[in-house]
Amino acid sequence: MIAFEELQPPNSDIPQGLKQEVFNSLETLQLIADIIDLFTFQFVMSEAEFTNMLGASLRDDDSNDEDNKEEEE
Repeated sequence: MIAFEELQPPNSDIPQGLKQEVFNSLETLQLIADIIDLFTFQFVMSEAEFTNMLGASLRDDDSNDEDNKEEEE
């Protein structure tokens, strides 16, 4: 633990420019992560939901067609 205290500079104030640059970099990385999430996981989930809705609609149409055929006979 003493070794780490020796590494700390006597003036531990972070320069404002460096601090701002670090936060800007973090915000940029967060934006990139959000975009990647949007176009990978969220896109796949929306496609799955859309396919599920479309499949349910097609199943409902098929069951209605079968019911109509039974009524005609």
